[in-house]
Amino acid sequence: MTSRKANACSINDFDSPTVPTVEGGQKTGKEATVEQREQSDDNFLTTLFKRLDEVRTDEPRLPRLIRSRLKLRGRRKIGSGGLGVVYEFKDFRLNRMVALKVAKSRAMASPAKLERFLRERKITAKLQHPAIPPVYYSGTVKDGRPYYVMRLIKGKTLHAEIKTQELRSSDQLRSNSHYRRIIECFIDVCGAVQYAHNKNVLHRDIKPANIMLEEGGASFLVDWGLAREVDQADPTVEPMQGSAEMAKTLTQDGQQLGSPDWMSPEQASGLNRLHGKATDI
Repeated sequence: MTSRKANACSINDFDSPTVPTVEGGQKTGKEATVEQREQSDDNFLTTLFKRLDEVRTDEPRLPRLIRSRLKLRGRRKIGSGGLGVVYEFKDFRLNRMVALKVAKSRAMASPAKLERFLRERKITAKLQHPAIPPVYYSGTVKDGRPYYVMRLIKGKTLHAEIKTQELRSSDQLRSNSHYRRIIECFIDVCGAVQYAHNKNVLHRDIKPANIMLEEGGASFLVDWGLAREVDQADPTVEPMQGSAEMAKTLTQDGQQLGSPDWMSPEQASGLNRLHGKATDI
């Protein structure tokens, strides 16, 4: 007589039938179910990615060359420098006010001045820092003069701000907010100079007149017309074997670069080959 215990079966004996494997082993029913689910998930993902690829191919491709035309109107003169004139325009496509700097006509007659303007445009566009005005677009006007469009800074120069404070009578106490504003401006400009130096770019004309204070509190270091990249040859220096006409227009050692009141010793001495990051400090 057989024992009831010997004939007893576990429920797992019914729920876990064995399935042969490729290697000749066996899998339980649970393992087979998991494998089927994984296979189902793989099929689902494969179908999903295939459909996504089909959606992507429906999107038209962009051309390799895109010609953009600005729609600017205004032409109100707001400033002038050694190389260019700055105008205020309205960008009708994006409904915003912008600044447009165009090379002066006399810069077109001088290869060195034209090269400086083009270099200024390129370097300013290269530098992406909150205290350096961003460049939006560049081009050439009908008469051949190059220009570039940048952020319009509404405010005044640090030079004008200092003059305003000097005009105050001695019995008027200057507020702490004024000094705080000047210190914040100084910090912003230092950050811009450090950023430019990290990019191997020298400004070489840092002065209060080239620092703009915006009404909202932002500060900007502007006018990069004398800027130079340290790791490249200075385009303003013409080799001595060049033509006599070019030698008269290009800057060489012995010629001063910068504003006299704000020059570094190496700038004042005309030793342009010695210009380095310390020149801006």
